[in-house]
Amino acid sequence: MNRGRGWIVAGATLVVLLAVWAASTSRVDILTFREPKPTTPTPPQQGESGRTVDDRQTEASEEVLEWAGTVFVVLLSLLALAALTILVGAVWLRRRRAERERRREGAGARVDHDDAFDQEVPDAIAQAAEDQLTALTAGTPRNAIVACWLGLEEAAATAGIARDPAETSAEFTARTLSTYAVNDTAITVLSALYREARFSEHTLTEAHRSAAVDALRQLRADFSRTVQDPSAHVGSP
Repeated sequence: MNRGRGWIVAGATLVVLLAVWAASTSRVDILTFREPKPTTPTPPQQGESGRTVDDRQTEASEEVLEWAGTVFVVLLSLLALAALTILVGAVWLRRRRAERERRREGAGARVDHDDAFDQEVPDAIAQAAEDQLTALTAGTPRNAIVACWLGLEEAAATAGIARDPAETSAEFTARTLSTYAVNDTAITVLSALYREARFSEHTLTEAHRSAAVDALRQLRADFSRTVQDPSAHVGSP
């Protein structure tokens, strides 16, 4: 717990303790209040029940004061609870904002690796593209396209790029691939074909397979070139 949060919790605890103390002392003062007795007693007037008029008036006054004291205690307790709720909510919102800031800062950050690792990543993706070209020719177009993209996802996971918790695996893979100097259109085509194959219900044809093959060949060529020039990644002209 950092120092700022500690002060907030301490303040909330103090508010509750003060409210309880004030409520208890106020209730005692109210309920123990008595009207001053007259200096010159007057002859009591007897009622039908044997109680005097003064007795009935005193009982009525005590009931009103007791009711007012109860209402006061309840209102004070509610105010203390509301103050505590606001303080806790403020702490929670502050933590949420801090977490969102950390996620934004880390979403596109690359993990530091040595040059050997930076060269291995595009090499692994280029090899995955080569393997998936063979896989694309087998099975139905739908299954082949899904398997092709999943193979690229596995290779992209080794790139050391932090994943935003809000991203899907397909979005993360597309963003990872685009950090290198590769054809963005090929990435867009492949990811769109993957979503269509994965989530649509209509039949995919050989035309879809052919489009996936063309896009994957482009990616393979781009990553093969990147293997020869490791500097061809984010920020490259």
